[in-house]
Amino acid sequence: MHVHFGNCSITHAARPMRRASSALLMFFLTFVTLLSFLLNSGKKRSYQLNYAYFGPGSMGRLDPPWSEGNGAERILRIDSSQIDSIYNYKQSQQSKKILTIAMLFYDDDNFLIQNIDVWEQFPESVMSKTKFLIIDDGSPRSTALQIIQTKSKLADIDVVRIIEDKKWNIGGARNLAMSLSSTEYVFLTDSDLTFNSVFVGALFLLVEHARSTFFRKREELIFTQFPRNYTDSRESKPHPAVMLLSTHAYWKAGGCDEDFVGSYGYTDPHFHWRVARTPGLNSVSATSVFPSIASMVEMEKNLGSYASKGAYLDRDVTRNAKLFSEKCTGSRPWSNHYLRFRWKVENE
Repeated sequence: MHVHFGNCSITHAARPMRRASSALLMFFLTFVTLLSFLLNSGKKRSYQLNYAYFGPGSMGRLDPPWSEGNGAERILRIDSSQIDSIYNYKQSQQSKKILTIAMLFYDDDNFLIQNIDVWEQFPESVMSKTKFLIIDDGSPRSTALQIIQTKSKLADIDVVRIIEDKKWNIGGARNLAMSLSSTEYVFLTDSDLTFNSVFVGALFLLVEHARSTFFRKREELIFTQFPRNYTDSRESKPHPAVMLLSTHAYWKAGGCDEDFVGSYGYTDPHFHWRVARTPGLNSVSATSVFPSIASMVEMEKNLGSYASKGAYLDRDVTRNAKLFSEKCTGSRPWSNHYLRFRWKVENE
């Protein structure tokens, strides 16, 4: 090759330059490959649990936070002090389970014992797909772990204990359950409700329906209004709090705002208010999809147990009613601080 400059010519002058360019290109590709490997390794290790340091007061946040018409990030960012605990728990739970049954517990020993008796009758076809997660919300008297160790033969029951006994911490306990779930879909329930294996089989079908809907419409379904019977003469009616949903849908709706913790009421109303204003989410009645779904049974209160927080805590809704109104009208912002308590996995 000749390059002419007036009367002068340089022969093969481009070859050294070509070699230098090739070396530079190889260095760049190697750097990009290494960077990609490191980034992907980090994603795999954290199970999509982004982390940062938030300082005292809370252990999680959504980035961006929830806003009307936009929703929030679909994955909770975890404080750097908690990321290893959650990562280790999730890593230990890797299996072919498709559903976590997450139950909130507070000194309801007889309720939990009755549930265990029912779960132990589930056939293998149900147990092989189901994980049980009990969130002990700071029980001061009879802990869930004590009951599990003495009454249960099941290996697939995990107990996570909130160390602080916070009043009306329903939203915080739900946030913890959804942070820890090792399955995509979670059935959130209360300890005073029982349900048989036929009901759980219906939950599996609802999960498949939700997945199909998301694949076809890019819409996340949240199943609510599950039918409920009573052991006494009360008329049957749907349960207002129980729900089946994916962890992504839960966090996209902003999860539960822990500003409501400490006083009674508006945990469910504020969550569903935000669901209705979050694009891509749709709250539907379970019976609208599965009309013949079996009913849950709500057990009688005060069966020798400490009952529940509701048995002795003030049920005055004045504070939370005002708080809900302020947040809905925009005069007070929605909180983006989650997991405002210490917790630990009890039966590691």
